[in-house]
Parts: sequence; structure tokens; C-alpha cells
Amino acid sequence: MGRSQNVNTIDEVPDSSWFTNRVGSRPMTDANVARGPDTTDGPVGRWTVVSGKAEGVRPGFTVRDATGILWFIKFDAPGFSEQATGAEVVATKLFWTLGYNVAETHVATIRREDIVVSPDAIIKVHDKPRRFTADDVDRVLALVDRSSNGTYRALASKALEGKPVGEFLYYGTRADDPNDVVPHENRRELRAWACSLPGSTAWTRRPATPSTRSSPWTGRPLCAITPSTSDRLSEAAAPPQ
Repeated sequence: MGRSQNVNTIDEVPDSSWFTNRVGSRPMTDANVARGPDTTDGPVGRWTVVSGKAEGVRPGFTVRDATGILWFIKFDAPGFSEQATGAEVVATKLFWTLGYNVAETHVATIRREDIVVSPDAIIKVHDKPRRFTADDVDRVLALVDRSSNGTYRALASKALEGKPVGEFLYYGTRADDPNDVVPHENRRELRAWACSLPGSTAWTRRPATPSTRSSPWTGRPLCAITPSTSDRLSEAAAPPQ
């Protein structure tokens, strides 16, 4: 692969729509890290389901809260309260601190009677849309962890502004983005991301499969890397077949 192609004249990654230099560019307090990208305190009031969730591992749905904000909702597995919800919130704050752009996430608590379904709610099953109903909500909640007081602990991710353009590419560039000119495998911040917080948030070349200390371009084990070593460690890497 060679050296990263998106560094500046002093061999650093400049700020961009991909990355913001936060650590080292200004004091970062515990309160800054705890707040992370958050602009709200999470969903407010009753949730109105607007669509079902047909992808991913954990059951969930998409809702609008009482203020009209759109949230993607996921839950913990039965018997594993706080595991998935807590881990994702913590990882979100840490990755924001490191400089990456992440969605605002919160832990929220809800009761079944505070979840209603929009008459226009849909879900796609095998690429075929159908109405999402109150029975679907009950089926989702039957598959997730429920607290002893009858509430459900959820992870709420705030929808980003704009229109989704598709999945993230681990290599190459997006043909529909004229500003995306550096192949992703040659961006230093993405090489570093592959080994940031090894063991919890690094990934293999398959986006849906977590793997400890693994490069998304090689699948070979790596240690936690810094910008000064990322290029050397990546020189032997090759794009996935």
C-alpha cells in the first residue's frame, strides 16, 4: 500500500469531513468526553414507531420522540442487561474523543404503554414492505431484556441529517462523491481506526463480524497503533479480494 496519502506537510492528518483533531489540539476534560457528540439528553416522552428494523443482530425499530426527533432503537439481549447498550454508548464517546465522526447515542428507558405505532409505519421483510403493527412491537420486546420493574432499557441513536448514501467502504472511493479522492485503505485515520481500542471495536474485512485486533484490509492481527506506526504496519496490507 505504501504511505498514507492524506497527510499534510508536517505528516499529520488534517481536519476534514472524515476526522477532527480533538485530542492534543485543545484541552479535553472528563466532561467533554462524557458528553461526546451529544446535543440532546436523549429521546423525550412517548415514542412513535415509524419503521421496523430488518437488519443487524439486535431487535429494534425506528421512532420519533415527543419532540419529533428520529431515533434508531436497539435493546439488550435477555439476561444481559446493560451489555450492548452500555458498550456502544461508551465506545461512541471514546471514538468521538479520538476524532472520528459518530452519531449521538443515549441509554433510554421506556415502558410498553409509551410506545405507539404510526399508521404509516412499515418494515421490509425479504425486501418486501408491509405494515409494522403493535403486534410487531410486542414480538420485538419479547426478544429483549426486560427489567424487574417492567421497563425496557434501550440504545437510542439519533438519526443524522441528510439522506443515507449506503454502507461504508473499507477500500476504494465512492463514485458518487467527487470529494472522496483518497482510497479509504490509504487514509491514515482509517488505518488507525482499525486498531483503536483493540479487542472491542476493531473489525475484520466483514463489517458485521467483530474481531479482536484485526485489520479490515488484511484480517491479520495488529496491536493498537499510533499515527507514527500506522504506515509501517500497513505497508504489507492488501485490499480484500
